[in-house]
Amino acid sequence: PVVGWETGGNFPLLIKIIDAADDLSVQVHPDEDVADASLDEAAKTEAWYVLRAGQGTKIVYGLKDSVSREMLELKIAKGKIDECLRMVSVKAGDLR
Repeated sequence: PVVGWETGGNFPLLIKIIDAADDLSVQVHPDEDVADASLDEAAKTEAWYVLRAGQGTKIVYGLKDSVSREMLELKIAKGKIDECLRMVSVKAGDLR
């Protein structure tokens, strides 16, 4: 058993090492209220630590502030979701 963690519980840490030379899919996680009510589990808190990044590397960091639900649905239907995504420049050593 893991010291300091309740036996039989879920360990709340998942580590992935991703080689993202190509675009990755957009992931959507429910907020705390939706996760608790419908999924019977905690919402996900996510962080990215950048090990290596070329010049001009960007990550998607949520939606642009101006994006409404209606706008997002419209852009998804038109195959233009990238117009709604907040892109943030990153370099090796960044934690987002």
